[in-house]
Amino acid sequence: MLLQRLSAIRWPLLVIVLVTLLSSCVPASAPATFKIGLVAPFSGRDAVLGYNMLAAAKLALKEWNERGGVGGYYIELVAQDDHSEREAAAVQAWKMAMDPQLLGVVGHPSSESARAGASVYLPAHLPAIVLSDTRLGAVLGESYVFLLGPYEE
Repeated sequence: MLLQRLSAIRWPLLVIVLVTLLSSCVPASAPATFKIGLVAPFSGRDAVLGYNMLAAAKLALKEWNERGGVGGYYIELVAQDDHSEREAAAVQAWKMAMDPQLLGVVGHPSSESARAGASVYLPAHLPAIVLSDTRLGAVLGESYVFLLGPYEE
């Protein structure tokens, strides 16, 4: 009986000790980070466009992070390939929406991928800057998805 009580006490104590030891291994000066997403075509017919977007995003984030980040937070980039296709864009948008550390997404330069991505970001309340298909504006109204493409008019 006494051994069972000691065993029951020992596990919580062991967990507390391990958490305390592991937390002391993280440097106190480690900067906080947040993630933003980039969804673009890194394969298929528009791969050159996707890699140009990736290079520009990496350069911009490198410059921000070298200056100390944004408000003291470093920015980490998460990039996904939408192949400029509707199905792939929806899958990649869901991956972005499921990441609790992701603050927002930029991308979807093709009309097909923009529509598929927006259909995921809206219900997920994930802020997104969509670079194409401003015809979505009539559907979206006030939302978390911001359109930066040219207007048809």
